[in-house]
Amino acid sequence: MPCIRRTPAAAAPWAGPLLTALPDQGPGPLQAALAAVKPPDAALAAVVQREQAYFAYNARRMYYPTYRRQGLPIGSGTVESACKVVLKQRASQGGLRWTAAGAQAVATLRAWHWSGRWGALWASRPLTQRVAPRRRCAA
Repeated sequence: MPCIRRTPAAAAPWAGPLLTALPDQGPGPLQAALAAVKPPDAALAAVVQREQAYFAYNARRMYYPTYRRQGLPIGSGTVESACKVVLKQRASQGGLRWTAAGAQAVATLRAWHWSGRWGALWASRPLTQRVAPRRRCAA
């Protein structure tokens, strides 16, 4: 493995292909390459150590080949789109006014519903008291 010389940018020629291969090979090759790096000074050693720590901490989230075989998305686009469609459009409808707590409560209930776990939610929360229906005053 080449030695990182002056700046972290010097790592680009060997790190680029490893990062590009990450979706197909997962984090293993990149972690092995980082472990083999011999930085020439303390400043670059700190950079390598920071990157090693990042990939060690996030490795369990980077098993992209496994996720692809399971048909799962590996990008954030699906989640970002869901946030826009499921949450933002719902909360931004005309005439609606939401507090942060109210919007969070509705978002949580919608997440339970759309995840197919609605029944499990209510099964785990037994009804302890019944709330009497509100009665309208006769006009």
